[in-house]
Amino acid sequence: MRPFISFILILVFVAATFCLPLAAMAVDPLVFGLTLGLTGKYDKVSAIQEQGYQLWVRDVNQRGGILGRPVQLKFFDDQNDPQVAIGHYRQFAEQDRVDFLLAPFSSDITEAILPIARQHGYSIIAAGAAADRLWQQGYTNVFGLFTPASRIPASFLEMAVMHDPQTMAVVYCDDPFGRDIGTGTVKWSRRFGLTTVLEQKVGKNSLVTQARNGTIEVVWPQSLKTAEPVFE
Repeated sequence: MRPFISFILILVFVAATFCLPLAAMAVDPLVFGLTLGLTGKYDKVSAIQEQGYQLWVRDVNQRGGILGRPVQLKFFDDQNDPQVAIGHYRQFAEQDRVDFLLAPFSSDITEAILPIARQHGYSIIAAGAAADRLWQQGYTNVFGLFTPASRIPASFLEMAVMHDPQTMAVVYCDDPFGRDIGTGTVKWSRRFGLTTVLEQKVGKNSLVTQARNGTIEVVWPQSLKTAEPVFE
């Protein structure tokens, strides 16, 4: 009987010896690295996005994490500057060795850091960028949450034509995301049988409040100063 008990104790000891490192590994967090423009022109929407990420972290961790590991965010303020973001993402990949990457807010800054993610073998989720060109550069490691920008106007126009308009004006910001919205709107308007009587680019800080000539029945402003974009 004693040899049997000794054998059982040895098995328990060996099992515990091998399981201890696994248990230690299980409590190591899964670290997600990202930057947001918490200061600068997109500070408000970046703050909202940060709150969303923090809500997700809390919810996931309350349910036991991912594969038994808690989730942790490591983020910096990129000041809405692509060069600042590039520096932080290099740090995530080369020094911090985070487990996953999340893209910044805005298509411009996201585009700037995508080569770093590809270079270091990271898949990356773009939760605040939708410019068409992000999907035209051959990246296979980028996953977007939004419809590409040029397709966004389709649903708006589908609703608009229910009121039988004939003409429309397209006013959009002169930046990559805005240009995709603008050209997409013109393209889709033709498909819905609308005549575009005005296509105008405006500066990022311009506010368009009325169309020209008083003959325009549909106006599609890509961005107004009174409304924050949810992706860029």
